[in-house]
Amino acid sequence: MARNRDFKGLPAEFEDRLGRRIRIRAYEKADYRALKEMYDDFEPKTVACGLPPADRQTRTKWVRHMASGFLNVLAFYRGRIVGHSALDLACPTGCPEFLLFIRDGFRDCGIGSCMLAVMKGIAEESGSERIVLTVRAANAQAIRAFRKIGFVSCGGDEAQKDMELCFTKSRPRRQKPPGGSGRR
Repeated sequence: MARNRDFKGLPAEFEDRLGRRIRIRAYEKADYRALKEMYDDFEPKTVACGLPPADRQTRTKWVRHMASGFLNVLAFYRGRIVGHSALDLACPTGCPEFLLFIRDGFRDCGIGSCMLAVMKGIAEESGSERIVLTVRAANAQAIRAFRKIGFVSCGGDEAQKDMELCFTKSRPRRQKPPGGSGRR
């Protein structure tokens, strides 16, 4: 798996819809404590597929698992983590799962969309065929943002929606054989 800092486009800075300067960069080991604090403070708990876990011990294991096994990108405002996205690039199917969480007070400001675009680039660059995610069916705002990037619905139920983003590889066009219609 490529290391976080090997991907072009990171770090990045932009101004969110409220004029705040947001810095997006790869996760570093020194960020673990701040990432865990973000999820300890995150509300509502269990918002998507039981994530982030409500139980403190389970949440700690979950954050540790992501920090050690996924490619992680963080969004910062004034040195504080306000967003986290992760891709499981070690997924053997070539279809990593994508996670995105934005702190309350920073949602609907363009941070998630920017992080999503960065992670889309990372997934494509790493050779992934597609990425998948699960979102609460009631989270129309997130669903709109995912669709804007190119995600399409691929399943789910009343409570949650599964979505995927497929990367198309440019394929050479088949040429017709000389002197014929191409049919046999």
